[in-house]
Amino acid sequence: MKPAVILLLCLGTACSILTACGGSADYSDVIEVNEQYIDLLETYVGKLDEAADAPAVADAMHELADGLEVLMPRMKELMGKYPELKDEDQQPERVKALTQKAAEVAKQFVRSMPKVMPYMNDADVREAQARIGAIWKKQ
Repeated sequence: MKPAVILLLCLGTACSILTACGGSADYSDVIEVNEQYIDLLETYVGKLDEAADAPAVADAMHELADGLEVLMPRMKELMGKYPELKDEDQQPERVKALTQKAAEVAKQFVRSMPKVMPYMNDADVREAQARIGAIWKKQ
């Protein structure tokens, strides 16, 4: 599967997790994780925007993978802890706001993907891509 397709699938899964995990005073753990995830993606997009070579792209991808290794198990745990929040009608307003922000970041993420493509022949970029893919497969 092409790296761009893998990244899109990963992002789609993450947006589903963000939608499924809600937040209010009772869901502060969910809010925290969702905000960390959005920050991680925003940082990744920013680093790709600044990247001028394969090492910089690989560094951004490895940093994304590092963050995903921490956040994805927590997000999965929260999906199980709060299954009622899969229903958008039951989501608190704070969650709906995070979902909208995640959608905006997803657009930025997709627009940044062409930045990776010229470097896909680089071994470190391929390694980083494999790490990201492996993390998503665990979920």
